[in-house]
Amino acid sequence: MPQTSFFRNLLDRRVPHIFGIYLAVSWGILQFMEWLVDRFVLSPHLPIFCFAILVSLIPTALLLAYFHGKPGRDQWTKVEKIGIPANLIFTAAILFFIFQGKDLGAASSKITIEDETGTKVERVVPKNEFRKRIALFYFENASSNTESDWLQYGINELMSYDLSQDLFLEIWDGHNLHSSVKRAGFPKGVNVPLTLKRKICNQFHIKHFVSGSLSQTADTYSITISLYETKRTKLISENTFEGENLFNLVDEISVHLKSDLEIPEHYLEEVNDLPVAEILTNSPEAFKLYIQGDNAKFFENDYEAARNHLENAVQIDSIFASAQFELFDVYLNLGLSEQADRALEITMQHLYKLPERSQFQIKSSYYFHKEQIDKQFALFKMWTELYPNEVNAHLQLGAAYSRRTQFDQAITEYKKAYDLDPEKYFLLHSLGALHFKNSEYNEALQYFHQYAEEYPSEARSFSSLGNIYNALAEFDKAKQYYEKANIIEPDNIRTILEIGYIENKLGNFEQAEKQYQNALSLSKTAKQRSSVYKALSNYYETRGESGKAFEHFQYHLKEQQTYRAPISYAIDDLLFNLNRYVIWGQTEAAVQALETAKNQLPPTLHKIMALGRMLVHLELNEAEKAQQELDEVDKLVDIYQREDLRHLCHHSQGRIHEINREFTEAIASYRKELKLKPLWSHIKVELGRCYRNLQQLGKAENDLQEALKTRPFDPKAHYEMALVQSERGNQEKALEHLKTALDVWQKADAEYKPAKLAREKLAEWQS
Repeated sequence: MPQTSFFRNLLDRRVPHIFGIYLAVSWGILQFMEWLVDRFVLSPHLPIFCFAILVSLIPTALLLAYFHGKPGRDQWTKVEKIGIPANLIFTAAILFFIFQGKDLGAASSKITIEDETGTKVERVVPKNEFRKRIALFYFENASSNTESDWLQYGINELMSYDLSQDLFLEIWDGHNLHSSVKRAGFPKGVNVPLTLKRKICNQFHIKHFVSGSLSQTADTYSITISLYETKRTKLISENTFEGENLFNLVDEISVHLKSDLEIPEHYLEEVNDLPVAEILTNSPEAFKLYIQGDNAKFFENDYEAARNHLENAVQIDSIFASAQFELFDVYLNLGLSEQADRALEITMQHLYKLPERSQFQIKSSYYFHKEQIDKQFALFKMWTELYPNEVNAHLQLGAAYSRRTQFDQAITEYKKAYDLDPEKYFLLHSLGALHFKNSEYNEALQYFHQYAEEYPSEARSFSSLGNIYNALAEFDKAKQYYEKANIIEPDNIRTILEIGYIENKLGNFEQAEKQYQNALSLSKTAKQRSSVYKALSNYYETRGESGKAFEHFQYHLKEQQTYRAPISYAIDDLLFNLNRYVIWGQTEAAVQALETAKNQLPPTLHKIMALGRMLVHLELNEAEKAQQELDEVDKLVDIYQREDLRHLCHHSQGRIHEINREFTEAIASYRKELKLKPLWSHIKVELGRCYRNLQQLGKAENDLQEALKTRPFDPKAHYEMALVQSERGNQEKALEHLKTALDVWQKADAEYKPAKLAREKLAEWQS
């Protein structure tokens, strides 16, 4: 009876009726809010915000219905006076807790800026909070028809270009993801397990990824698209699309994918979304040749094959801008400057076809190729002004500042990028590295520790900390962090090599060599083997085993040639290492390497050959010739505004002064180098040698002691210290340092000059 009476009372007070009306009105408000969000591209948080308000205010609605639902005049009760304010306070607290820091305004903003010609342009730019980061893995060929294999990459390329028109999306395509996939044992990037895709996306903090398959029968394409949420590997949607026109099919796929990613429909209706055939090419045959050319370059490092495919592609469609730009890169790496210039000019003529993001990248390459570095820099600045919420723009500008060694400005740009997109935790690494370059070691450590706290299950969280402590000569701490990283990823080649490097510096040579051999046995890719061979070459060079050092460097080069672009190979691997050839007693090989580099560089880049010639002349003690080449290298640093390479000029100038026995001037140059590279121990060895020759033995000893803190078993530092101690009359200490150097060089080749001099000095002192 009491229960019946209670429900009768609720009915009399019309509580169910009023509450039903409240629910209906709430539903209407939510529908209206969703319409507003879609129509005016407002924050997608707004419907959830309204839902939270309406749900949390249910107690207030029930109180009002209960005490004021009956007909007639009612008084406010004590329950209402306490309950309703309490409910409002609770609602406010809930909203603050859930939506603190979330943007509840428009999802985009309009900005006006002047372009390169001075014309004012207006853009609608999405706020970064509402951008979607998505990974597109290469597709799987579900049929037995291997003739369709090229589509595994072709569909990925089409979707990447089509989706990149939309500023709400940040696309990571197959090329961006390939190095991670390749390291995991999938060199072609296909047939990748779903779990590995999730792991890679987690590593780069990408919230969504696309996995797809295709088949082709006669003229009909069938493409299945699966969209996943990364964190839970949850399948959000899966759709199959069939049709005869591949380009139209991709356009349809892109529209569905954007809808599945909940990008506002009204925005999609108004955004500039050109058919992919207009962006790339409307010729299926030209597109296939373009993909085959790109694959030959990217996967096989076969630039001649790439050239044939791409030339055929642009012969079919001469205004295929992306193919022309690829052809420019291929020609450049084949040393065909005139053809490269022509392909680049055609690309620039038809730049209008490409998405604006691609236009910025191509213009950047154009200005660099034309040595208009100021214009390239202005382009980066304009990019950040035009798209202040575009993370990549700030990263490009930050990198340009870093090349100029304007580290404070670079840090500012990287911080802007991180503030815009806090989920890009890899930027913490970049910020840490910039602070490290700026000699701000505590700040660098803070950023790396912050990353490790966010991602304690990632190996690089600890290997990065190991790198810093290694550079700071805190070897015990460095090894602790490397070992943590090694537990997480036992087959991480870089970590194994770093542990080997520490053992090398600490004089544990057998252990170091074991580390390197272990890394070699675990290496799966040419890039990994290359890094191991280079580490072994450095190891043997330290020990004076020049023959083995040269042999393993050749192995390194052989692996590099399988995946490095010819220009990068010629500059980074040949020119920058020619001094080592002379040290190893391979002067003829150095001359041959110079010729190889010249053949691989286009004539427009032959001026860079001055760098290699300078290094050879320095090791041959040919001061006058080295000075002539250094003058050219100085000009190059100025032209390309590569202040990050200025230390090389200071070092070379110091060597020239030393050869001329101008030790005071040499010290001044080495001090300039040390200011740019304060942790490089070899500079302090050079300074110690110069001070010794000036008979400033106290200063020589101080610099050499500093060098030995960083590299306790550096044989050259010990040899120099032996000479200093001998001249100071400390023969016992001198012998101790000399014997340490000879212990390191115990297996040195008979003709290795530093070890030879040390043996002669020991014989002299003992006699």
